Amino acid sequence: SYSNGYQSPKHMLNRAGILVYTLSFESIFTNETKFLQVLRQLNLPHDSLDLVIKKVPPTFQQYFWGNNQIINDQLLTLKFKKFCPTCLKSKGYWKKEWLLNPLTICTEHKTNLINDCPNCHQPLSANRRSLFKCSNCSYDLRDHTSELSNQFEIKVNHWFLHNLNSNDQNFMETFYKLWVILNKYFFNLNIEVNDYLILNLVYDYFNSEDQFIAYFNKKIKENL
Repeated sequence: SYSNGYQSPKHMLNRAGILVYTLSFESIFTNETKFLQVLRQLNLPHDSLDLVIKKVPPTFQQYFWGNNQIINDQLLTLKFKKFCPTCLKSKGYWKKEWLLNPLTICTEHKTNLINDCPNCHQPLSANRRSLFKCSNCSYDLRDHTSELSNQFEIKVNHWFLHNLNSNDQNFMETFYKLWVILNKYFFNLNIEVNDYLILNLVYDYFNSEDQFIAYFNKKIKENL
């Protein structure tokens, strides 16, 4: 939208006849018909339609992530929530895997993904004029330097992605239930936690059950 002189992506799409009524771009990510219109307007190849995150009936609260792998909506964010500045600088686009809530690192550069604008700490709007700049403070997201991830965090993230891409639906169903339960547990205790802690606990559940149980025995005693 910036390159073409439009005030926002919503303005650009509406002018092209692809109606977007809200600040959310969920319909562009999940509606094949609208996505195909975008491809035609930009003269992009038809096979790019595979980038659409297809909704799964009957409730449409789940999506096909790839290879018919079903993933629940609570494991996804259809907003520009987190990013790798190095990737933005070198690739120039937002990566699909950054939409995964459990993912906390850039697998290519082994750095922590950045949440929100690192300058003003406000959420990044999908409806901003430039992909690279915060619409609130105009900070260039490519200028930020990410911290290197530790080896264990890299291992846990790769474990999650490997199982996600393995088409093991039983794993994803169990992972989803744990993700929801653990988030609700900490929410009910008014304890603010980050996605990596939840991912780490789910990893322990699958790989080190004794450690998982010991953590919650301690946590329960602390909150009696």
